[in-house]
Amino acid sequence: MIEPYSNSLKGIYSIEEVDLTNWKSYLNKKNINKQLFLALDVSEILNKDTLSLYNEIKNVLNNQYPILWISSKNLQWSVAEFLSPFPVIKVKENLKLGTLSKLEIDCKNQFQKALQTQNVIGSINRNSKKTIIISAHYDHLGMMGDVKFPGANDNASGVSLLLNLAYYYSKNTPKYNIVFICFGAEEAGLKGSKYFTNYPLINLEKVKLLINLDIVGTGDEGIAIVNAFEQEKVTKIIGKINSKEKIFNRIKLRGQAPNSDHYWFSKKNVPSIFIYTMGGIKAYHDPLDKYETLPLNKLEDLQNMVIELIRKL
Repeated sequence: MIEPYSNSLKGIYSIEEVDLTNWKSYLNKKNINKQLFLALDVSEILNKDTLSLYNEIKNVLNNQYPILWISSKNLQWSVAEFLSPFPVIKVKENLKLGTLSKLEIDCKNQFQKALQTQNVIGSINRNSKKTIIISAHYDHLGMMGDVKFPGANDNASGVSLLLNLAYYYSKNTPKYNIVFICFGAEEAGLKGSKYFTNYPLINLEKVKLLINLDIVGTGDEGIAIVNAFEQEKVTKIIGKINSKEKIFNRIKLRGQAPNSDHYWFSKKNVPSIFIYTMGGIKAYHDPLDKYETLPLNKLEDLQNMVIELIRKL
């Protein structure tokens, strides 16, 4: 899998392995070989500090060389906000460097500096003094060449739950105003939610709670609540609902984290939580995150929990 910040490159390259003992020698401009791929094998490294050091070495060397990164971890893709001088290719640990002397690459990548996207917003107005926001990002990773990244769990599941809740409240009058927001550009660094909080279409001071739904297509191992300690009252309500209805076998409580669209609301002091499900399929940011294997076995239960939470607020 090629990293999204990789620059275009075409040709046949020799491969040389780099480690902590010899990497600096490749920085000598006299030794730079323009037809060389540098390989870093971290497949057997368990120490986080050592792995972090290898990542730093990779970033330094990537300014002058294309990189082959060999790892035991699942290959995951993402979105980049910059373009490196050379590509970085990630491969699984079953690649043996001793059996590989040459690498042929034909990579074309175009960096789009001004990619335009949008947020999608709907609301149910009850003329209440307080508003509930239900959010879910609708973007994913798109395609890498001919390879599709469907994003069923991340985050078609969250959008489907948001739409189910919108349908429910269109038939069942809520006591608060409810705003439904599908954010764009979450995968590009929470851009859609950051823009909305900087240029809000509603008074953020009147938001009673934002409930962000991201990766909610499983649930065999329970749910996690981010901002659980910051929103202790909300967390306790969810806990009581779960104890009574026996919906999830576990509720994992987490503190603040900038890992989804709730984050920028929290930075604006808007009461916010982020709920995601645990267990089931492990596909994440890869082509296997598809609807055919997504169970959605707890989606309706989570919907009922959110409805009951809003009723009790």
